[in-house]
Amino acid sequence: MQAEWWQILIAVAVAYSISLGAGWFAIAWFHTKMQLVLPVDPTHIGARDEWLGKHSSHVTGTLERFVFTTLMIAEPKAALVGMGVWLGLKMAASWNKELDAIYPGYPKAKSRLLAAGHAFLALQTSFASMALAGAAGGIARWIMCLPPV
Repeated sequence: MQAEWWQILIAVAVAYSISLGAGWFAIAWFHTKMQLVLPVDPTHIGARDEWLGKHSSHVTGTLERFVFTTLMIAEPKAALVGMGVWLGLKMAASWNKELDAIYPGYPKAKSRLLAAGHAFLALQTSFASMALAGAAGGIARWIMCLPPV
């Protein structure tokens, strides 16, 4: 059975509402709550935000969810592979990073431990974001009467 044009329109609207609309708030909430668990020296709380001020994780996450929701609707198998590759690349890019600019004066071992904590939090947040994009794409495929994968 092929979907009618109005089913496709509704499916895409629902998918992007979930992925982009709800994702904006849900993923930010998740990231903020998880960040509270990370050990941070109170004297360096603003340093990380200062350093990352030019890079907005909200914009990046929204773009990721848009791309992967679209891929999940169009080609779910390729989207799942793409999600795994993207998460791997993001993890590789932030792993073992020297963060002396963020944690000045810290011993090297403690700086690396804090950096690893933030890298793992980034992985968790990205995984939650991708899961939401995948679910939204799956819901859209269901509304359009397409097989899930």
